[in-house]
Amino acid sequence: MGANLIDQLKQVEDFRTKDGRRHPLWLVLLFVTMGTMNGDVGYRGWGDFVKRHSRVLIKKFGIQKHGVPSYSTIRRVVMGVEFDKLAEKFNDWAKNYVEIEESEWCALDGKSIKGANLIDQLKQVEDFRTKDGRRHPLWLVLLFVTMGTMNGYVGYRGWGDFVKRHSRVLIKKFGIQKHGVPSYSTIRRVVMGVEFDKLAEKFNDWAKNYVEIEESEWCALDGKSV
Repeated sequence: MGANLIDQLKQVEDFRTKDGRRHPLWLVLLFVTMGTMNGDVGYRGWGDFVKRHSRVLIKKFGIQKHGVPSYSTIRRVVMGVEFDKLAEKFNDWAKNYVEIEESEWCALDGKSIKGANLIDQLKQVEDFRTKDGRRHPLWLVLLFVTMGTMNGYVGYRGWGDFVKRHSRVLIKKFGIQKHGVPSYSTIRRVVMGVEFDKLAEKFNDWAKNYVEIEESEWCALDGKSV
């Protein structure tokens, strides 16, 4: 429900100075949400989505000045917005369409992460590291990589940025007592060393609850089948 979602996004506080607000925050966040739900993820993906559909977006939302937000505007907004507040408001809207329990997260493309179910699957992936090198459980690092990917962050640096940017809410949500969130180097080492076919198998076992995957198909970490 457009109006409902817009009302929710309008409650997210704008961190920018008044001089730096060429577009309302809710409008940029709405376009990011629309882009993600249509399969365009990451700063470039969202920028491409907005540029590609600029004519209809301008007409639909009555944009009179400055045109649609640029890639740099989108990047600055996504990097600076208070994620937990945005997630809360997005989930308030998504609950009208997706069942989200208290232990679940919902990505911007509307797919919920069933905490226990996905975590149980990831716990079955064998940890290749020595016991001395396990500052964080393997399942936790893989979960953060999955969450980052489903919210448009890809690659080692992207996943590192996601975890660092949202460290406060991740630490609180998952009760991390020691060492803080995984670092970029930890994430890189885990992703490089994990047995990919085992991870893909377990991820697909979870994703089948939400996406139809035939035997000849693969399912990407953002939940879209290939």
